[in-house]
Amino acid sequence: MEVSLLEEPLLQFNDGEHICPRTGMFKYGVADFENVRPDKIVLGFVGNSDSIGSLISWIKSCQSHIEAKKSNQPNLFMNFPGFSNKVAFKSEISYDESYVRKINNSVCIFR
Repeated sequence: MEVSLLEEPLLQFNDGEHICPRTGMFKYGVADFENVRPDKIVLGFVGNSDSIGSLISWIKSCQSHIEAKKSNQPNLFMNFPGFSNKVAFKSEISYDESYVRKINNSVCIFR
């Protein structure tokens, strides 16, 4: 049996091509930038107070640039451009209090 390694194809983005999807989005923007897409994505959450608070904190951290982690494998922990109307996806993630449902930790239903 003969094994051969195929070269990875270049991916197309808004203003260029790159082999890595994360780097391509960061450097060149998403390919469908000119197409119709939402300017804002509104999220809803269901959970206890602690988990909702942690999730909202994580969502807020994802809105801005996140630096790459140091690693012996440089493509494993690459930077993230952030999810905002200024970079990459050119869309905003937000949440609305009317879509937040907090579950009381003392109430458990077993069947």
